[in-house]
Amino acid sequence: MSFLCINRYDLQMEDKVQKDVDIDRLMENSCKYFDNISEAFDRGYLPLRVFTIIRTAYTNKVVQYRSTELEIPYVYHYSYHKDTSEIPKLVHTGMDLIMYLSSVDIISTVRYHNTEFHEIMRHSKFVPTGLLNNRYSYPAICSQIVLADNTADSYAELLRPEHSLVPISDMHLPVFEDNPTIRAICDLIINVKPEEKEVKKDNE
Repeated sequence: MSFLCINRYDLQMEDKVQKDVDIDRLMENSCKYFDNISEAFDRGYLPLRVFTIIRTAYTNKVVQYRSTELEIPYVYHYSYHKDTSEIPKLVHTGMDLIMYLSSVDIISTVRYHNTEFHEIMRHSKFVPTGLLNNRYSYPAICSQIVLADNTADSYAELLRPEHSLVPISDMHLPVFEDNPTIRAICDLIINVKPEEKEVKKDNE
């Protein structure tokens, strides 16, 4: 099976998410599918990942994913993004591919799809955020699905039992102190202040 890779020589390395990169250009000019990981490495390419954060616009809530370590029953571990790796060859390309994968991510968080969920999707916004390329993991395109605040309660009711919509201020951040990749992702999840909402309205 073919999977998507990106040319490592077209990327800068930083510990934080690079918000000023041209994601469109990278997707169009620096990505290529490979059938063999060894061939990709030999030609200077690395597997590409896509990270998706799902949050509300101004009520400052984010989707929290809960998992349990099999070796330690009842001990929960939390994350705040979806990680898509080994991206197969699809009909979508460029930014359309990132948008499609992000849509799949939010669809996978709910128990079922109904008319209400389609309305939630229709009023949500896809926000490409940047590139994370550090020494600890493969490169990843980061994006956010921003939910309209008036749909958040309905979305929360549809979530799978292991997921929840929590205040950003309640995120379990200490567990990520030793994981630079996850810490960089969590740094993107910030509280939006009320005055920022007013400024945006004035500019619309």
